[in-house]
Amino acid sequence: MFQIVLKKHDGESPLLVDGKIIFPIGAQDAAIVALDVENGNISWANHRFRADYASPILVEFANSSQVVCHMEDEVVSVDPVRGS
Repeated sequence: MFQIVLKKHDGESPLLVDGKIIFPIGAQDAAIVALDVENGNISWANHRFRADYASPILVEFANSSQVVCHMEDEVVSVDPVRGS
């Protein structure tokens, strides 16, 4: 069992998709991450954006799933499997 500790200012709700917990974190080496729900290991991390603390949503578009999240200066879409 693992534990996620959110800071007092964090207001987003994590998204559970295919055994991954996905949420923006605003860390120096990642803006949005996916953790394996079974062990807490990082499945993927994407650092191409500047994080904001908005809840990600899952969107089905053109026969594919995408995680959509408002970041600091833009709305982004990433693959929930690879984070790209």
